[in-house]
Amino acid sequence: MAITMSEETPKACLRSQVRSAIASLTPAALQRASEACCQHVQSVLQGREGLLMGYLPLPGELDPLAAMGWWLDCRQPLAVPCVDWASSTMCAGRLASLDDSLLVNGPHGTREPALVEPVAASAIDVVLVPGLAFDSRGNRMGRGGGFYDRFLATLGPQVQLLGLCVGEQLVDEIPTEPHDRPVDLVIHPAGVIDAR
Repeated sequence: MAITMSEETPKACLRSQVRSAIASLTPAALQRASEACCQHVQSVLQGREGLLMGYLPLPGELDPLAAMGWWLDCRQPLAVPCVDWASSTMCAGRLASLDDSLLVNGPHGTREPALVEPVAASAIDVVLVPGLAFDSRGNRMGRGGGFYDRFLATLGPQVQLLGLCVGEQLVDEIPTEPHDRPVDLVIHPAGVIDAR
């Protein structure tokens, strides 16, 4: 069920509404939603080649690991975000396997490669983009830190952005800034929205 946002509703209020909706999901419902989204990602990327930047999910976040594992099984390169908390930036770091032994825990529930092998932004072909909310035009609202906003601004227009979310994260409209970059496709359990 989509959340309606009036013009008077500030972004902070929308974040709060979406967080409450996500918190109401059971772990089993989130797992089913993740499985459905991963199937859609595989359909979208079937036959593609190149470097995929996925992400290691935070607790309560849609889990893309099955799609990322499938990409590795296709013998395609994979990267994930590596965050520099001091500078509030992130880069892509190559990940050869989803084996937990190659990962370390970071602040705020994050995980990243134990040994960071940076990947140039110009080498990235597709990015799986998490978000707190998306609208049908591909606009994205993050958690408020701006890490993805700054990172996505470094990518060329040829990089395909796939936003992943559960149905509770689809909203009517997200307020945007001129520097915001929308995703190309919004992938949710019930299907794929072409936002281009």
